[in-house]
Amino acid sequence: MSTPTTPRGGRRVAQRRRGPAVQPTAVTALVLVLLAAGAVGLTRAPGAEEVVDPTSAGLVDRALLACPEAPDGARGEVRAGLAALPRLGDRGAWRAGDPGSTGTLPVPARGAVVDLDGTVLEAEGAAAAGAFGWRADRAGSALAVTGCVPPRARWWFVGAGAALDHDSVLSLTNVDPGPAVVDVRVLSADGEVETVGTRGIALAAGERRTIPLADVAPQRDELVVAVEATRGRVAAAVADRVADGAAAPDGLEWLPAAETPTRVVRLAGVPAVSRDRTLLVGNPSDREALVDVEVSGPRGTFAPTGARTLSVPPGSVVSVDGADLVTSRDATALRVRSQVPVVATLRSRTRADHAYAGAVLPLAEPAVAPRVTGAAGRLQVSAGAGGATVTVTAWTEDGRELAEDRLEIDPAATVGTAIVRRAAYVVVTPRRGNVTGAATYAGPAGTSVVPLAPLPVRLALPVVVPGPR
Repeated sequence: MSTPTTPRGGRRVAQRRRGPAVQPTAVTALVLVLLAAGAVGLTRAPGAEEVVDPTSAGLVDRALLACPEAPDGARGEVRAGLAALPRLGDRGAWRAGDPGSTGTLPVPARGAVVDLDGTVLEAEGAAAAGAFGWRADRAGSALAVTGCVPPRARWWFVGAGAALDHDSVLSLTNVDPGPAVVDVRVLSADGEVETVGTRGIALAAGERRTIPLADVAPQRDELVVAVEATRGRVAAAVADRVADGAAAPDGLEWLPAAETPTRVVRLAGVPAVSRDRTLLVGNPSDREALVDVEVSGPRGTFAPTGARTLSVPPGSVVSVDGADLVTSRDATALRVRSQVPVVATLRSRTRADHAYAGAVLPLAEPAVAPRVTGAAGRLQVSAGAGGATVTVTAWTEDGRELAEDRLEIDPAATVGTAIVRRAAYVVVTPRRGNVTGAATYAGPAGTSVVPLAPLPVRLALPVVVPGPR
């Protein structure tokens, strides 16, 4: 990385390390995993509850990642890599292709990145730990970047639209060998939308289906979309287009996804430059939500000037002007607090594009942020109440280490650092404290944001503790 100035609110405590990457060796942990799992089964007592102990884990030996298809009219690329992580090898197998049809792909060397022919990646053995992928799409002066994700049962998207100048398309993909059944729920400013044909959607193994929201919630703007698989799992994505009018160019972005509503929503990835900003909060509960917003910057967390409590009626979405929340070009994150679980996002618009700061969770494992051709990339990393230490390591396409930064982040602060242009990606590794963040991209081709999500590295094992009496 080129040497930027030290950000306020954080400090570099070590000089950049340059040099070749250490060649890792393969690690096998299957026996330990089975023994630990057996011990859990033998010691489980009636009335006990399961919790995740991060110190009790084995290495992931299978990873399944799905990337959405390019939106209509966009051109893009899909890339995948095997993150350079200490003491992990590259033995195993990779298969790639489209849903339901994957072929063998040579496993890249640990640390390397390759083009992915298709939208599904299956990895096994040591080559599953640290596998990642992403896609970058361009349409005119718009840019949309998103990570490839594992399937799961629940997805929440905030900021979709079904109007003339704001329309979104939901994509559902079943990458598992068995069938899936999905319910889709839509919330608007006027309450829950009475949709038709969005319950009990059956997806065969390997099937992908797209649902234009204009078909299920026409002439509605500022929507929350909830996807729940009542059987099986799916990979879900929402392609979002926003324009200033019929003759204006479309902005393009992939909406960030949350797994569930929460009482505290951390939003990361606020672009430094924006023409206007809109905060959107969705309340899927049957009670009114009273919401407060805090801002995390280089000097810590504070309540913005003129902040007021936001009221969100049950089952609806509220949008407010967010210009007063971000008043500088410093790295910024938001914290949305509510007494009932909510979902939220912050939309930032430029002249011809837009991006969303999405919900993020603390990283328990390293995360990857790609470098996108033609766009300047920047990391925004936030610390919890006790402060945090992270390392940011840049890697080339062929798996060579370029540089490493070590950042100390003050309590409740957010700092930014550039993604070096010569890198193919960077690995963000939490060393101390709670760490959340995102990568922002800006350039002539548009703007985009990708939340930092943990790599598949360790499989957390349940441990038994006494349940409530």
